[in-house]
Amino acid sequence: MGGADAGVCVGMDIGRHRLFVASDRGETATLIPMADDHDGLLLRWMAGDGPKRFSDRVRQSAGIDGRGVAASADVAVEALARLHGDERIRIAIPASFGPQCRADVVRGMRRQGLDVGPHDLIERPVAAAAGWLAHRRAVSGTTLTHPVLLIDNDGGELSALAFDPGSTRLLTVAPLNVVDGDDTLADVAARIRDLIDCVARLTHPADELVRDDSAQAAAARIRTVVLTGNGATQPSLIDMVSELLPHASFAPDPVTPAEQCVATGLLHLDELESWMACWPTLDLATNRETLVHRGPQAALLSNEEHLALGAETLRLVGPYDTSIDVTAGSCRGSGIAIPAVLRDELRVKVLDDGRVLLLGPHGVPPLALLFGWPCPGTDARAVALRSVGRRAVTVADELQTTAPPAATVTPAPRGD
Repeated sequence: MGGADAGVCVGMDIGRHRLFVASDRGETATLIPMADDHDGLLLRWMAGDGPKRFSDRVRQSAGIDGRGVAASADVAVEALARLHGDERIRIAIPASFGPQCRADVVRGMRRQGLDVGPHDLIERPVAAAAGWLAHRRAVSGTTLTHPVLLIDNDGGELSALAFDPGSTRLLTVAPLNVVDGDDTLADVAARIRDLIDCVARLTHPADELVRDDSAQAAAARIRTVVLTGNGATQPSLIDMVSELLPHASFAPDPVTPAEQCVATGLLHLDELESWMACWPTLDLATNRETLVHRGPQAALLSNEEHLALGAETLRLVGPYDTSIDVTAGSCRGSGIAIPAVLRDELRVKVLDDGRVLLLGPHGVPPLALLFGWPCPGTDARAVALRSVGRRAVTVADELQTTAPPAATVTPAPRGD
């Protein structure tokens, strides 16, 4: 438990209704009681237009007036009163949080002395999936080979993760609704259908030249559904998923109550140590600026192009702004060398299968790279990548090496 680091890990789930804190002190995952009458502490911030929940407050004021930072600092105070001070902290966040929301959470936590960074922020359904995988393995001892869809209902805020134990990949994670917006059940259903189509596309066997893209064939790829969060038993959600995935069976966490799955799942992120994510989980930067911020929003906005005119090198930024090496075959270096022919008009585009395209002038073949993005909350000393196009990849500041280090996740062949 607790990832690659030794010592005690604490998971903080700042949900829409309650703050849950779990610890693996004593070698078992247990909840730290946060209130006299409940393991979770009720959270509300009073505002002129009524009480606000944590995620709403952070989203509505991200980077504007400091209220999101202050809310995060308030949560840190409550947690600190029950911690020993030697723990590694992981914090669950909604899948809808973008770079500015994440920055506000980190700033608020650090304001109260908690040693956390962007790498310690984990999307809620990712945390819940890590716990589910660990508990299922411990209870059944069997391994799944087909894709799984996990939907987290956090007080009406819905998000989902599709993951594939067969290829050890986290396929896609996304919010399913906009809380306090105009979303209808039909809107949520449409977003789930988009996830189903994405799963079918990303798990299509490489040896099958023709893919059946009918709705029935896509839905048949997912045979297991996990529901977590305090709204896991909501009848309308269950009915909707049953209709969209008629061949799937519901498989709740066999150990942990649904509302506690995220908090305890944060203690089991080592379950994903050898897995690969299909979205950037590290910042992609030039020597001058961050080009692509880590998080699923980079892949969800796959039509967006990031200008990096004149850049000679792209590097990956890990914990505490440290540079993470890249490996390509037997070569290892501090970053990716940009071919000279691309530099003057360089645009970077992130795709939803783990690829990053480096585009140049019209008519010049791009450099298409497939990254072995480490899963959120896991530690990597280097990230493997390979070219999937006509242009070869060259690492910058090449180091002497003949093989990737043990803590490198190597991207599997794409199944398209």
